[in-house]
Amino acid sequence: MKNMKAVIFDMDGVLANTQKIHARVESELFKEIGINLSPRELTRRFSGMDFKEQVKVITKETGIKVDFKKFSSEKYSRYVKELEKGIDEVKGAVKLVQWLYSRGVPIVIATSNHRIPTQLVIERLGLSKFIKNIVTGEDIENGKPSPDIFLKSASIIETEPVDCVVIEDGVSGIEGAKKAGMISVGFGSDVKSIGDFSANTMNGVRCILKELFAMS
Repeated sequence: MKNMKAVIFDMDGVLANTQKIHARVESELFKEIGINLSPRELTRRFSGMDFKEQVKVITKETGIKVDFKKFSSEKYSRYVKELEKGIDEVKGAVKLVQWLYSRGVPIVIATSNHRIPTQLVIERLGLSKFIKNIVTGEDIENGKPSPDIFLKSASIIETEPVDCVVIEDGVSGIEGAKKAGMISVGFGSDVKSIGDFSANTMNGVRCILKELFAMS
């Protein structure tokens, strides 16, 4: 395998412990319209998926209709309020980003999240200096598991998709990375069996990247 050139990170659940906030807010919202889905089930099934696609799947299954624009607006309003209470990094994530940055590896965040909360998370984690390239769900037409967000990420750093490694904790993200022709690292137990590589810790991710980039 040739040496890779760039790393594309999902954000929620990979860099920041914010997936649990998404899931909790979504579970509450769905319950209010008569759909009972636990935060755990939402994370297992939909982590990383574009929220619009997620709602389409759930409303098709249940037959319950929603005004997506209002539903999405309420979701992100509540989500941002929760973020303002505090944001925790995934253990070791900030050091991993700093390590890549110090070695000149191009880094992109590719998240289904909206831009404002994404920027808030990056700022609160102290990553603004290290990550300048961000692609959000608002920047593309088709969300994960479509490859669009990953192809756009490669494009903005002028890197071929085959030279990119994607770090993802969601099934839809791994699927999108594969469709884009990229190497995938499944982070966490939910995706350990479907990524090209897998790790449960950021130290494990670093070991994989050392090998893929031939770095010390």
